[in-house]
Amino acid sequence: MKLGTVGFVGARLREGREARGFTVTALAVPLQVTPAAITQYEKAIQTPRPEVMDRAVATLQLPMVFFLRKALREEGVVYWRSLASSTRLAQTVGERRLGWVQDIASLLREHLDLPVLDLPQFELPRDPLALSDELIERVAAETRTAWGIGDGPLPNVTRLLEEKGMVLARDDLGTATLDALSKWCPEENSAYCSVSSGKASTVRARLSVLHELGHVILHRHLDRWHLANPKLHQLIEDQAFKFAGAFALPGESFAADLYSLSLDAFVSLKAKWKFAVGMMLKRCESLGIGKEETIQRLWRSLSSRGWRLNEPLDNEIPPEHPMLLADGIRFLLDQNLLSGEQIWYGCGLAAKDIEELSNLQPGAIDPAARGKVTMLPWQHEAPPPQTTTSKAKLLSFPGGK
Repeated sequence: MKLGTVGFVGARLREGREARGFTVTALAVPLQVTPAAITQYEKAIQTPRPEVMDRAVATLQLPMVFFLRKALREEGVVYWRSLASSTRLAQTVGERRLGWVQDIASLLREHLDLPVLDLPQFELPRDPLALSDELIERVAAETRTAWGIGDGPLPNVTRLLEEKGMVLARDDLGTATLDALSKWCPEENSAYCSVSSGKASTVRARLSVLHELGHVILHRHLDRWHLANPKLHQLIEDQAFKFAGAFALPGESFAADLYSLSLDAFVSLKAKWKFAVGMMLKRCESLGIGKEETIQRLWRSLSSRGWRLNEPLDNEIPPEHPMLLADGIRFLLDQNLLSGEQIWYGCGLAAKDIEELSNLQPGAIDPAARGKVTMLPWQHEAPPPQTTTSKAKLLSFPGGK
């Protein structure tokens, strides 16, 4: 009789495999089993033998508790920038890791009062084809009004959304074609966003964050088939970008600042508004500022200067880093409310993943590990003792600075 792994959850093996970018066939090699065996494990037809389980823990760099605990998070609705097959693997990795961000936030909510999601409610058509440009402009303006942020430049987009209850992370999304993804969970009234930690400029990252906000504001009422329909997908993406442009650069105040339709003028405004010259050109098109031939000439000039990918000031505008999860974890550790072991055990994740997804320095969860995976001893079944059951209130952020 072959000994299996008591309590093994097959769906978690698939989650870990996909989060690490393994196919079934690729994972079978280091686990020294057949691809068919991997499939049976994931479908809970069989459970891995102890030596296979040890290899899974080592290969996927996840603690044993990860494979013994069902994921209780809400699946929600995920918004993708692209449906192309070329980005499917990166999308799957990103979606799985965004689920881990959700797990980290869930643990923090057990001990801290995190900001409650504050999204204004709008009566929007269920059919995205009926969502006009004029309505998107109005929704963006009314969102600013509801949040009391006026119509001027946004000092820190990331901090603003964290104050309003969105949970943000920066992560290596694995491909230049995937800038960000977001997730709306209606039952728990929460929204999550992951932005690429790659080489994208700050202005591009700020736009990506507002694009995902656009999805959550405009599209959280849509059915799943809308989002998966290739014929509607590009329309939905365009609408999110239009919201981002209108929210980032309110028409009246932006137009008042635009003293000349020239690339030099846009560079000057970039230092103030912290958005790309290309985005400002698109905004001028949306607002009908300037003649069509003038805008087209500026686009050609922008291309000839090589600004499509790298613009002036890209390296001078400081990056924006999510701080909500990091501040929460540091608070728990500093106040001795939870130990590093209790944090990674409570999340069911490797300390290294928690550090990466929470924007913490390597070793912050477990200084001895210095970012290496923390693994539960094979025989250890009981969770580490809790030192407190009371909630603490996480200090609020200073207003968008």
